[in-house]
Amino acid sequence: MAKAELTQLKIEYPGLVKETLPNGKLRFRVRVEGSPNRKITIKADPAHNQFQEHYNSARIGIQLPAPSDARPQYVEKSISWLAEAHLDYVNKEVANGLKSPITLKEKIKLYNRLKNYCGEYNVDMPRSEVIRIRDDMAGTPAYADKMMQCIRVLFDWGMERDYCGANPATGIKNIDRGKGGAVVWTRAEVSRYLKHHEAGTAAHTTMMILLCTACRIGDAISLGRDNEFVGDDGVRYLGWQPAKKGSTYVEIPMVPSLHEATRASKIQGGTYLLNKYGRPMKTAGVLGQMFKRWNHQAGIEGKTAHGIRKSVATILADMGFSQYHVMSVLSHTEAQTSEIYTKQVNRRDLAREAMSEFAKIDWNVDHK
Repeated sequence: MAKAELTQLKIEYPGLVKETLPNGKLRFRVRVEGSPNRKITIKADPAHNQFQEHYNSARIGIQLPAPSDARPQYVEKSISWLAEAHLDYVNKEVANGLKSPITLKEKIKLYNRLKNYCGEYNVDMPRSEVIRIRDDMAGTPAYADKMMQCIRVLFDWGMERDYCGANPATGIKNIDRGKGGAVVWTRAEVSRYLKHHEAGTAAHTTMMILLCTACRIGDAISLGRDNEFVGDDGVRYLGWQPAKKGSTYVEIPMVPSLHEATRASKIQGGTYLLNKYGRPMKTAGVLGQMFKRWNHQAGIEGKTAHGIRKSVATILADMGFSQYHVMSVLSHTEAQTSEIYTKQVNRRDLAREAMSEFAKIDWNVDHK
């Protein structure tokens, strides 16, 4: 391979590394995006027609098996056939920058499981079969809901191309998780967590961000010093636009305990939360898994980051603050009543009033 060709490959395929083995043969490896020290060998060279698929998969941490001259043959008009056709389409979207590699990774996992359930079924499978799949996954409701959404998207895509005649997932409800949603943390659990994870650790900083901003975990990974500003009142605030559609812009006082927590880490970066390589965390899913592990280490089970958000709302309500104070802190835009008034009040003032009292809670003492 000429030097000019290799240079062009590195431009078109970031993270691609060519290595010459002792026997003189070439080996191509790909650095996993977000984990520069991890490389995956790809078993298709750049001249192979499946190279793009192997490269995309390796960038998100998946090593595909060596390609054969003949691709796996699926029965035409089967679920496996439809899923593979859609994966080819998504691969092209990723290559053209229209879809995230994370989307591809999720599709591969979901479609592999779908094929295990009903890969040989005809694309005109009955609605009852989709319900059976959902019910079989009821032990993991969030993943079951993802599967239902995935099936809906797959069949909508197939119907547009006349690959199938109907969408069997249309109208099928998500798993009923009850009305409670995320479980609220107790003050005792928060205290136990913070005692176990010392200041300066990512675990401690994460809890303080969630606790002192009531932000969603998807926003926590992007917050940093660029979000800080000093208001006309001389108070230091954090300001950000929540990622969730329909949320209003948040301006909330940066209470002293949060300021201390974000400065306690030896490694500082563009965001408050960094991975082990000192880089911003890529996704909320990664932080969610880490938070679950940190909870387990502190002896806390069954609690999530969203439960912290609900706890803040509960504590503020217990302190006697109005729904408008709570809405200003949690970036809600609608209430059951007085919606017009809510949109007119000064949300920053309400947030400052609420958090000034919230900041007085000492989380280092035992709470019953």
